[in-house]
Amino acid sequence: MTEKARPADRAGTPASRAIPVFFAVDRNYAPFLASALVSLFDNAGSGSVFEINILTSGLPEEDRGRLASLVPAPSAVRFFDMTEKLRDFGVKLHIRDYYSAATYFRFFIADMFPEYDKCLYLDSDICILSDVSELYATELGDDLVAGVTDDIVYGNVIFSLYTNLVLGVKSRDYFNAGILVMNLEAMRREDVEGRLTALMKRRRLPVAQDQDYLNIVCRGRARLLDHSWNQTAFPDLSGDEVPNIVHFKMYYKPWHYTGIAFEDRFWKYMLRTRYYSEVRSMLDRYTQSQREEDEVRSESLLELACNEVDDWTVEEDGTLSDSLFEIYGEETDGRAVAEN
Repeated sequence: MTEKARPADRAGTPASRAIPVFFAVDRNYAPFLASALVSLFDNAGSGSVFEINILTSGLPEEDRGRLASLVPAPSAVRFFDMTEKLRDFGVKLHIRDYYSAATYFRFFIADMFPEYDKCLYLDSDICILSDVSELYATELGDDLVAGVTDDIVYGNVIFSLYTNLVLGVKSRDYFNAGILVMNLEAMRREDVEGRLTALMKRRRLPVAQDQDYLNIVCRGRARLLDHSWNQTAFPDLSGDEVPNIVHFKMYYKPWHYTGIAFEDRFWKYMLRTRYYSEVRSMLDRYTQSQREEDEVRSESLLELACNEVDDWTVEEDGTLSDSLFEIYGEETDGRAVAEN
């Protein structure tokens, strides 16, 4: 299952001080991971050493070589093919729009890598502008993860109703799962992968999919970080304050649109990869029709959240709605969940 692109073993080498960082990609997102890797090492502290673990499915050899070339010694990179793991998972993965099965790979990290007690998980559609060793230094205590409140969810009334009423998670506590510090030791001890699997079998969550499942299972055990560690690249974002990590999530992507916040930083790092021409052509070829489709998908996502909210009810006696019952079980007081 493992292919080593640079010498590294399962004991956490090249050095015990190496910080484990996980990415999950398929071929479609390999170019953006390349840019993210360049930005990670460009802004790393002089003593920072990383062990880059790339979870993938069917990533071509050429792309593995391109990505591995961006990881300087003494840091190391390893690739793990997740095809067999997905086949044995036994649960249908809910996927929509531009998402792929790779978004679920983070579910398996704790059990697959018992040599790590803690790690960083980073999405590939990001631009890192500071030393992530500072993020890794976050004290987790008994919390399962640390992340940033999802600014898109918290800033939208419909999405806020959805997380509060359908998921039983306050919108201010609902974290974006693209940038995480993960307490792997605690996740193994409490069988988080098993709980995620059981929840997926009980209840289909079509809005934010894997992120919704993680927020439910980590409810009350997620430490919130400063927003600068996961700043959405809104077009009107002020350039006066430079965040630690810019996240090109949803439709705020510089390879589809111009005028995206910190797009200059993205292209600066992309230019230093072997994917620049390919990604530049994505922007040049992205049509007005495709941009209109993005608007339709955005509206459809809001409608989907609305439909989920419409199905939500808690009776006067505290009886759970169908959604909350399927998520939390009959032992949970419906009003306590809804008012959390």
